[in-house]
Amino acid sequence: MHVVKVSVEAIEFIKYMAKLRHPYEFVGLLRERKGVIKEVLLIPRSFGGRGFASLDVTMIPITTHYCGTVHSHPSGSVQPSSEDLNFFSKHGRYHMIIGYPYRDSDIAMYDSGGRRLSFKVVE
Repeated sequence: MHVVKVSVEAIEFIKYMAKLRHPYEFVGLLRERKGVIKEVLLIPRSFGGRGFASLDVTMIPITTHYCGTVHSHPSGSVQPSSEDLNFFSKHGRYHMIIGYPYRDSDIAMYDSGGRRLSFKVVE
């Protein structure tokens, strides 16, 4: 079974952004280097509200290579909605959802088809 590796720095940033934007959602892109997700990119003009997050795809630089997305669910659920599943299918291989109260244990990862994936936090 494939386990996705995510750096501790990326996880800490995701938790920070989710807490900062609460009670609104936040959204970002995940970037991978050498088999580890190491960066979260915040795209200009993207925004989140109560129950939604919107990524302005027109603002993603053409040269930006990303492997997926991350967004928060202030409701606490880490289950993807039908809108999330549609979004996943268009934006990379890996998709993280972090639910309130935004701890390590409140993060789930999915593939582009909405199947749950295992991930491991690495240095």
